[in-house]
Amino acid sequence: MRVSFTAPAAVLALVLGACERVPTAVLPGPATDGIPGNTAPVVDNFVGSTILVGETWSLTGTFVDPEPDEWTATATYGDGPAEPVPVSGQTFFLSHTYTAPGSYGVTVTVTDDEGGSGSTGAVVDVLTPSQGASALANSLDDRIVTGELIPEQVKSLQRTLFAVAGQLADGKTGPALNKIDTVENRLGNWARGGRISAGTRDELVAELNRLRAAIAFAG
Repeated sequence: MRVSFTAPAAVLALVLGACERVPTAVLPGPATDGIPGNTAPVVDNFVGSTILVGETWSLTGTFVDPEPDEWTATATYGDGPAEPVPVSGQTFFLSHTYTAPGSYGVTVTVTDDEGGSGSTGAVVDVLTPSQGASALANSLDDRIVTGELIPEQVKSLQRTLFAVAGQLADGKTGPALNKIDTVENRLGNWARGGRISAGTRDELVAELNRLRAAIAFAG
């Protein structure tokens, strides 16, 4: 199973780890065998994720069926009716853009051509830009452990990012964007001075760009 996002996957993991609530897999629903003698497909468990409002959550999942059937699949993403899902062999492909913050249950159902079906699901948490800024700030502590940033740098960035979160919560988009620019400039100066690696700078700038995109989407 492969999970991918429109945001950079390597950077996204940091924000996911920073969130207080980690999405967990939903227990699979009961399988329905259909006609007598048929074996229903079993959908492999998968986990959801945490993204920002306006982003697309994508996942490649798998199922098992010992019989040479043909299969169709549908998914409910928690914000609308069931949608058809592309299937290739015993692999299915999920993709959905979330336009409002919240916690969404995703359920996938795979059905074979003899009426057998199986399902499973997970939770996708969609953050507001303010929540995203806080999550990014909290995730920076992990970079002390990895040696990418020193505590003084983390404290400096966190102060600014938490201020961004507060301004966004108060609807002060312009000042928040200015502070995001300040963070990016600070990272650039540190990288040019050899205080952080270019890779660390690029990863964090990618996170800042995610925030900018979410702010623009949220209007």
